[in-house]
Amino acid sequence: MNSSDFREICETQAGLTLGIGVGESSDSTFRIGHMGHLNPPMLLGTLGTIEAALHNVGAPMGGSGVAAAAELLGGHF
Repeated sequence: MNSSDFREICETQAGLTLGIGVGESSDSTFRIGHMGHLNPPMLLGTLGTIEAALHNVGAPMGGSGVAAAAELLGGHF
């Protein structure tokens, strides 16, 4: 699956707009951006949406990115 199809799934299914990748790998990457303030719950929600979408399309995944981020960000609430 290319990143354009994946970004479309995130946007239509969850309302999450991801940026287009940059450079030679733009067809296989995406960017996460924000418009101003960003806090840990917002970031965890974004990562959770991406993780769920990757799972939904059957992408091979290791551990949970959300769990790793929650552990790292836990002290910032």
